[in-house]
Parts: sequence; C-alpha cells; structure tokens
Amino acid sequence: MLNYYRPDNLNDGLVALSENSWTLLAGGTDFYPARVGKHLNEKVMDLTGIKELRCIRETEDQIHIGALTNPDRYRLKQKFLGGF
Repeated sequence: MLNYYRPDNLNDGLVALSENSWTLLAGGTDFYPARVGKHLNEKVMDLTGIKELRCIRETEDQIHIGALTNPDRYRLKQKFLGGF
C-alpha cells in the first residue's frame, strides 16, 4: 500500500524525513510510469506543496532559486532581479 504525504511547508517535510525513509516526489513524470503493473508499497513524500521550494529570493550577494521553481516563474522574475 502506498503511504503518501504532502507537506505544505519545509519544516514539516524535514521533520518527516528525519523520522522515516521517504521516496521524494516532485512531479511524478518518471515515478508513476516506472511503477506501472507493480505493487506500490513505498512511502512517498510529494514536495510540490512546499512553497519554500518554489521561490526566487535575492540577498545582497546571492540569488536563491528554489528546486521546484517553474521556468515560467523565472521569466516573470527576471525584471525584478535584473536578468541573468
């Protein structure tokens, strides 16, 4: 049986990771097709609800781009970050 968890913030996701072993999912394009016809018995953590992973932040000397930031979002933010 598939155990599915979708945290809505980074802290909750990190707490869950510290307590259990999870397969991390960030979309599922490859995950589900690779398991067709197989019994799903793993713990899956869906990262798409973690807003901290969908951000673009600028500090004095760095630009932070979250791992789940959509390329379209990047284009929208170019004007705010001065382009690259």
